Amino acid sequence: MSEGAMPGKRPRLSIFFPAFNEEANIAETVRQAMAVAAETATTWEVIVVDDGSSDRTGEIVARLAAEHPNVRLIQHERNQGYGGALTSGLRGSRGELIFFSDADLQFDLSELSKLMEHIDDVDLVIGYRAPRRDPFMRLVNAWGWKVLNNTLFGLKVRDIDCAFKLFRRECLDRIPIRSSGAMVSAEILIRLRDTGHKWVEVPVTHQPRTAGSPTGAKPAVILRAFREMFWLYPELARRTHKQFVKYLIVGAANTALDAGIYLTLTRLSEFWGEHYIGAKMLSFAAGMANSFMWNRVWTFRAAGSGIGTQIIRFLIVQLTAMGINAGVLYAMVTWVGTSDLIGLIPAIGASTITAFLANKLWTFRRPS
Repeated sequence: MSEGAMPGKRPRLSIFFPAFNEEANIAETVRQAMAVAAETATTWEVIVVDDGSSDRTGEIVARLAAEHPNVRLIQHERNQGYGGALTSGLRGSRGELIFFSDADLQFDLSELSKLMEHIDDVDLVIGYRAPRRDPFMRLVNAWGWKVLNNTLFGLKVRDIDCAFKLFRRECLDRIPIRSSGAMVSAEILIRLRDTGHKWVEVPVTHQPRTAGSPTGAKPAVILRAFREMFWLYPELARRTHKQFVKYLIVGAANTALDAGIYLTLTRLSEFWGEHYIGAKMLSFAAGMANSFMWNRVWTFRAAGSGIGTQIIRFLIVQLTAMGINAGVLYAMVTWVGTSDLIGLIPAIGASTITAFLANKLWTFRRPS
């Protein structure tokens, strides 16, 4: 790692780039990275992970490494995917701080300074493209991917796959990385969140690609990401699983409270025995209030400001779930021809899952 002490500079910085067939961009990428690193750190290195390129990417970086001792080449004999290249760069970096970006010149590397402003207070700083300069369908795909990761794993990040992130080395040393494809960024963030690491998000400039061809939107890359998501789901979705179990416990307690109040009123009071509909409305309201309180403070830990909005959303969700329950039951009995008892199973399941996801992602959603 190159050294040259100057006041105010950071010690031991690694900058690396995963690269696949980037011969048109890689030399300029390395040149810009060297200039930024020299201004930012006293001890630094620039690494390119050539992920089995079929063009001259590796050859160009090898020449630059021969000319500049602080430039390194990590080369894969065959393509291992974006996750494999990212893992090689993270594990191969020697710095106390590790920054990575793409090698396609779509980012202004001088904006690393914006991330450096926050790294003393958190474990990682995440850039988000503001705005993102990609074709419309890539924007749609990115939005769907973000929603899916939020739904399945509770990952609330503006731009999951933005390749402009700065890490403290020690936080990466504590987690495994199993993804070899596009799931890797989400996996890393989920694992760091679940081990108590903190981050901040910072807007960064994004520019259209002017040379080379992107690979992120290829069907094979997308299918690989979904396959890895399915494979890692049991391991990474523990937080959502725990929340769902808590939600079911609250639901069972709510049902017991509802029934207990109703039976107490109608069996011990002659008045409520004659006005059982009113008793049922009171018991149902008590159960709803109990459900709201416990889901707010225990299941989703969303206590704080905005309780009025949460109450309104909770009521909307519960009414929607009630409609779904009735609709599914009607469809099972009328269209499928099952008995009402059998139809209750998918009806309850559909309404419970719908209510859980809506409350998690909308009613009790916490800020990122």
